[in-house]
Amino acid sequence: MNITISHSDFKTQLLELRIPGYFYAPRLLLNGVAVKRIDGVHTVLNDAGHEVSITLNSNFFYRLPQLLIEQDEIKIISKAGWIQFAGWKKTPPLQWFNSSLKLFAMSKSTKKLNKSS
Repeated sequence: MNITISHSDFKTQLLELRIPGYFYAPRLLLNGVAVKRIDGVHTVLNDAGHEVSITLNSNFFYRLPQLLIEQDEIKIISKAGWIQFAGWKKTPPLQWFNSSLKLFAMSKSTKKLNKSS
């Protein structure tokens, strides 16, 4: 999923952030092309042709990283809402635990049905 970033330096260019997966880092896209990171900083040209440094500070618990354009923090808002911030709810161990709880609850209800007949 890509999130479009609106900033005053990029009015005619499309600046996007690709949401990372479990094993991938977030990516910055400028006009559909991935921007390479050098020493933790992405350097791109803005609409006026000046170099702008963009930093992505990611955290293990949040899928959306903190975005800094020239040391100004940009708030990232998407349609997915709080679900993206709670990315840890979709981890495989937690999904396995939830599935086993549901299976256990289902087996209890079927045992009760068998005893009543």
